[in-house]
Amino acid sequence: MVRPAPAVILFDMDGTLFDSAPGITRSMAHALGEVGVAIEDPAELRWCVGPPLAENFARLGVTGDRAETARLAYRAHYDAIGAFDNAVFSGVPALLDRLHREGRTLAVATSKAEHAAGIVLDHFGLRPCFSVVAGAIAGLRVHKHEVVAHALQGLGHPDPATAVLVGDRRHDVVGARVHGLACIAVTWGYAEPGELAAAGPDLVVSSIEALNDALG
Repeated sequence: MVRPAPAVILFDMDGTLFDSAPGITRSMAHALGEVGVAIEDPAELRWCVGPPLAENFARLGVTGDRAETARLAYRAHYDAIGAFDNAVFSGVPALLDRLHREGRTLAVATSKAEHAAGIVLDHFGLRPCFSVVAGAIAGLRVHKHEVVAHALQGLGHPDPATAVLVGDRRHDVVGARVHGLACIAVTWGYAEPGELAAAGPDLVVSSIEALNDALG
């Protein structure tokens, strides 16, 4: 384990708890179509799962007013359709239930819009496991370190030595490091080749069983 049985565990959502690529990529393709960027196969946008929306749009050359139009189109499509085009990774509910029953303090720290995170957690019945659900809010919290700061504030600023962040992208590693948290990276998510190795998390795990062991 990274630190003996961490008392506080922050979880990323997309690619960590949820296999959410279908809903996200289809919502992205819809949003891009609204600003004149045609995507033939939404699966080509798998790399979009995890980073902030603005970062994804900029990578595709969509900025300024076009990015705001695309963001609003994405939000409307995702909230109505994409949030439910989703699945919980096998073993996640049991892991969360075990940690919750043991009295660990669990939080969500996601680059997904905070209200959308709530929609997903409510739909899959997982919200009761979490003391805090922290997500992005346009113009207020965008980057992962900002979301992590909000989560830690909601948790009463726990000692970083007692906490760990679990995620699947470099953004999670950076967000944890800014606040002095250990980071466990999971390999079943949406990291691009070489991304996690370059980011340098404290530990990399390749199965829910290994994550379960790492968390103590």
